[in-house]
Amino acid sequence: MSRFKTKIFTTTQAYDDYELEVFEYDREDAEYFVRQASVVDIGFSVFGFFLNIFHFLILTRKSLRTQFIFQVLVIICLSDLILFSGTLIWNYLDYIVGSVCNKPRPYSHQIWRLVIMSSQYTVKNLSSLLVLLLSGLQIFSLEIKFPIKDLIVFGIAGLCTAWQVWYFNHYTIITAKDCGIEPNLKFKSYELSIDFDFLADQKLIHDCMKSVPFLLYNISFAIQFVQLRKVIRKKSGENDQIIFVLMLTFSFLLSEYIDASVILFDHALLKPYYLIQEYFIRLRIVANTLTTMNCVTHCFICMLMSSDYMDTVRKCLRREKKEKINAKKNVPSVTLTIESSHGDVA
Repeated sequence: MSRFKTKIFTTTQAYDDYELEVFEYDREDAEYFVRQASVVDIGFSVFGFFLNIFHFLILTRKSLRTQFIFQVLVIICLSDLILFSGTLIWNYLDYIVGSVCNKPRPYSHQIWRLVIMSSQYTVKNLSSLLVLLLSGLQIFSLEIKFPIKDLIVFGIAGLCTAWQVWYFNHYTIITAKDCGIEPNLKFKSYELSIDFDFLADQKLIHDCMKSVPFLLYNISFAIQFVQLRKVIRKKSGENDQIIFVLMLTFSFLLSEYIDASVILFDHALLKPYYLIQEYFIRLRIVANTLTTMNCVTHCFICMLMSSDYMDTVRKCLRREKKEKINAKKNVPSVTLTIESSHGDVA
């Protein structure tokens, strides 16, 4: 059974009559198959989840949490945790249902789907805009005072959240027909529904808006790279911060290129033929996997490019070693005395 809606057109050429199958691309169906992450994606999500717990514990140390760049990285770290956990929860819910059909799910699972999709899009946009903010501050050497920085960050977070809440509020959960194949889990079937015209309009707006951060990331990366070369030539020793922000910018620039490749395929190459649509779904699965792998690198960028971060890691490891050594020293020793038959103590 095809995952796409099918129209049949009859065409005559020479003396042969044949039927040409044209498939309407169903974005809701395709979203399901894209969300069925690859094994690599799940593996990196598990690794990234536990790595970012360690990353979060380091970033919230007193020596780091007073610096604005690390405050932003705390938000990015939490965003990555939401991305990783969303992937794992989505695939776990599909696993316990055990159904070959994509839309019919229990009501609670559809709620989880909405929460995962809205939260992942929100944190992804938030992280992208915050790194652009860091890049702008680095390029123009701006020093913004404490309350203004917080207001800017909360303002960006509020806008990203409000946009996604408004968008996903247009989804409704309706009763669905059973697909005819018995799943592993018995449940009353529900599915997500949204107006197709609204979905198409919002997608077009999203794709157009995506070009803005894509352009800004390319410009900011080029400017920072030029600044880094100037600093290296002067040998001023002030290149640590520039390299750190540059590598963060590069990491998110890669994510923008991955998203841009998907948008380009969608608008320029996606045709009403099954094989091309299959390639598009596979491209999106690969893009999601590469994005997950890219998120894992954020912790390693901090380790390799920030001396403050590595100093904090070393202090934490030393403290744990000292605590273990002190715990061993504080263990009371037990002396055994053996009394002989003559009353002497051995």
